[in-house]
Amino acid sequence: IFTLSASKNRTSIAETNSFDMLIIGIFLGMINLLFLTFVLMQLPFLFGEAHLPAGINLASFAREGFFQLMMVMGLVMFIFIFIMRRFKGEKLSVFFLSMLLVQTIIMGFVSLKKMYLYQSIKGATVLRYYVEWFDYFLILVLLLGLVFLIRKIAFSKLLDGVSVLALVAFALIISLNVDGMVASHNIEKFKDKIIGLDKGAISRLSIDALPAIQGSDIIIKVDKKRDCTKFADYHFGYCSKLNRYGRKQYKTYDATAVIEVKEEGLYDER
Repeated sequence: IFTLSASKNRTSIAETNSFDMLIIGIFLGMINLLFLTFVLMQLPFLFGEAHLPAGINLASFAREGFFQLMMVMGLVMFIFIFIMRRFKGEKLSVFFLSMLLVQTIIMGFVSLKKMYLYQSIKGATVLRYYVEWFDYFLILVLLLGLVFLIRKIAFSKLLDGVSVLALVAFALIISLNVDGMVASHNIEKFKDKIIGLDKGAISRLSIDALPAIQGSDIIIKVDKKRDCTKFADYHFGYCSKLNRYGRKQYKTYDATAVIEVKEEGLYDER
């Protein structure tokens, strides 16, 4: 925050020498060519109808998109920071780095579309929501880096901007009722084909999902409840939901009985 408000110009570092543009041009040009090849392979999926390629597991397909984005993002950030440490406003560096960022943003949208395809078939989970939102965050960081690079704003201010964005995103996410969102999304999605609804997964959510399952036959199962009559165990959010929505759909289960059923091979963990 201090750096964002500071008037000192940190665009260039006088104590360091700029890179040889011939070497940087060849290096960034080859990296861009490699990225472009991969992006062109992904364009039919990005702009076409979302479908699962033959012979590929759906979960692996979605994870593949996310981890590809993570690897590419790590490489791009390393190159970006390395170049920006000796950046003197060279147009060649701006062009090639901008191309890298744009292509990485496209990969981010490919990863998002794969996750959307996964959720459209299997439904939502807490982890899938977190992965989706993290994809959005990375795309925003890349867009922010692109704007700062083109406008030649000080690199230190970019780092502060990313830090502020991360704090805002974190504050927003922890304020959301993710378990409730998962339950309501899945119940609404599979209301016409109830056989596809994974009730077992919803039953393992927290008490935050209790408002979303009202009117259904789903019961949230926990091994232990809080005792809302005791001050040391009292939690306002938990106890208010429990008192408002009743206790019919929020019950404890006998962990010992479940273990015995598992040992007999009669328990379905889905």
